[in-house]
Amino acid sequence: MAPHDAAMAERVRAAAASGCVLRYVAALQNGDGTKARAALRLVELPVVHPFASLSGSSISVAFHTQEHAEQPLVISGQISLTSCVNALYSDLIRLARTLDTRARDRGPARTM
Repeated sequence: MAPHDAAMAERVRAAAASGCVLRYVAALQNGDGTKARAALRLVELPVVHPFASLSGSSISVAFHTQEHAEQPLVISGQISLTSCVNALYSDLIRLARTLDTRARDRGPARTM
């Protein structure tokens, strides 16, 4: 990671110069109701953004829905490492089961 320290420090300085902070933001979208998309990005956020004040083990979730189109519903709080790991592990198990089911539904792999 050391080779990237200078570039990251420059991103932090540039964000601060424009009145912003850098935060990792995950986005989950299910626009058409059939295919979910996920992304994780390091983004510049204005200091007035709800995510800008996060630090340490603080998390924040913003729900952008039809009911909350103009102002998202934001839930913030602390999360422990144990609960985070347990949630991720649970999600991985669920994903593995889903992928296993899809693979079985397709039948045996075809070879060329």
